[in-house]
Amino acid sequence: MKKGLCKHGRRVNEFCRVCSAVKMVMLTEGDLKNEVWYSFLKHNKKPYPIIIKDMLKRFMHSKKDITHVNRIKFYGPGPDRKLIHEL
Repeated sequence: MKKGLCKHGRRVNEFCRVCSAVKMVMLTEGDLKNEVWYSFLKHNKKPYPIIIKDMLKRFMHSKKDITHVNRIKFYGPGPDRKLIHEL
């Protein structure tokens, strides 16, 4: 494994579905598809509240239409991905 890469070959300034510490799910209304974001790998060693704050900041500054988002859920790492926070 090369330095600066996760075990799936992603760089630290990217995200990985498996290795990212936090998964953010934006639940939408109606027939719209739910959006899923993963935290950047470089944030994996930070505490969950800081990662969540950074992900929300990134979401608010994105050009996504957030009017259809009803709820945002954050899940921890691992195959079971337990719920760690909900807005």
